[in-house]
Amino acid sequence: DLVSGGITKETSFVEVVARDAPRAAVDGNAFEIEDGVDGVLIQDAVVENVAGNGVGMRNHDTADHINQSSDVELRNVTFRKIGGAFAVFASARPAAERAVNTYRRVRLINVATDAPVAFWGPLQGLEIDGGRYGAIYVGFNSASGPAAAAHAVGDATLGNLDAATIRINGGSEAVRLTGVRAGTVEHVGSPRDE
Repeated sequence: DLVSGGITKETSFVEVVARDAPRAAVDGNAFEIEDGVDGVLIQDAVVENVAGNGVGMRNHDTADHINQSSDVELRNVTFRKIGGAFAVFASARPAAERAVNTYRRVRLINVATDAPVAFWGPLQGLEIDGGRYGAIYVGFNSASGPAAAAHAVGDATLGNLDAATIRINGGSEAVRLTGVRAGTVEHVGSPRDE
């Protein structure tokens, strides 16, 4: 977040293990993917026994900088013993900042975790295909609370996966579920009504 418009392109972490950081900050991340990335792949990896989150995707709030991030994929990644709030989270700055700060196109392919994964907006372009999840939050940054218009996502596809719980912000646009097996699917109000 120190260089306006800076981009890191085509970065891959393949067959890696992020393990045994039990005393790290609870709000820290084993992988931080932020502030101008394009084309990041984490594949065939394990994130295990970390005090914080597994993977955090966001751009910092630097109103005087351009921070555009896109095309991040986690493929065949397993998360175990995650101490933070999320195995994976991705968030985007408010829509009013879209000209200078966006996070777009996040894919999780065959990810396995009991810890929650969360995506809140206005994140554009989310795909979750295959895998096992404890909880998936689409348009939320927690397991509870009302649907906020600022957190709604656009264009999300969830398919061929197992999850204990899926929570969807009712104000999100174009959320599609196909071949999903879930204990609970909860659509929480439309922010336009609040």
